[in-house]
Amino acid sequence: MRSSTAGGHAPPSRCNCHAAAMGLATAALLALLLFETSRVSASPERVLRQARHTRRRIGGSELRPFETPTDDSRLSAADITLLINSGALPSLSPPPPPSSLSPPSSRPPPTATALSASQAALVKYMVTLGFATAEAQAAVEATQPQSEREVHEKAQPWSLRRRVEANRAEFGSEREVVSFDHMDMDGYALRWGSDHIASSLADCGRRCLELTPEQPYYMPCNVFVFCPLEMCFAPAQLPKGSRKGWCWLKNQPDPTAPQVNMNGTDRRTQTGFVEWQAGVVVKKGSRVRTDIKSARASW
Repeated sequence: MRSSTAGGHAPPSRCNCHAAAMGLATAALLALLLFETSRVSASPERVLRQARHTRRRIGGSELRPFETPTDDSRLSAADITLLINSGALPSLSPPPPPSSLSPPSSRPPPTATALSASQAALVKYMVTLGFATAEAQAAVEATQPQSEREVHEKAQPWSLRRRVEANRAEFGSEREVVSFDHMDMDGYALRWGSDHIASSLADCGRRCLELTPEQPYYMPCNVFVFCPLEMCFAPAQLPKGSRKGWCWLKNQPDPTAPQVNMNGTDRRTQTGFVEWQAGVVVKKGSRVRTDIKSARASW
């Protein structure tokens, strides 16, 4: 038989009473925790100590005795939740790493240092020796010559030494001659035309192809210029007299894109076609362009 009380109602369940008590305990715990953490700025250990103590006072006899945490491995999931909710423990997700890239600068890039008047004059002088403007400027900036004599002693050797390995490789390759009419090309002179006479353009080209590079720079001939007439116009100061048969042997860094002094009717001070004939010695099968003007083309 089931017992009953007066009025026929069953007594309230012990489980319901216990659940209600635990709900009240939890609410009281949170209220007390917020009050305690709002009074002082506490460390995570202090907040956790206060929270555990409060839970034991209200109904936490089932909690283990308080242990001061020394690292996260000694904290339970409930402990960590308490600390995060109280604001004493930050989020467990690490913050994103700081960017290693600096924001773009609003300042313009620095401009190249301009040459002084004396340096510019020495660059121009080096161009008259057959160097391209970029080569001459790099050599003057690197060696800082103070006179034309120092150009020969410092800047010129500095520039020529940089070509040695490329020179050897170029001369060791299989090469061929490509010729052009009505053209004058620039370049570093290996043989002066006034002292080097050829019978024809083909003969001049063959001599360029067969010239053996000399120490210390091993510069192969890869540009040649020939005068087929008694007089071939040139703006430069050259020895007076007949120029027929003059065969200039020269070197340029890139014979597939040689720097041209004059081409076609480009004579500046005289009319008619350029009398000079010219050519290059390049690796077999190379394409050659002749539209690049030298620094001396406008002098």
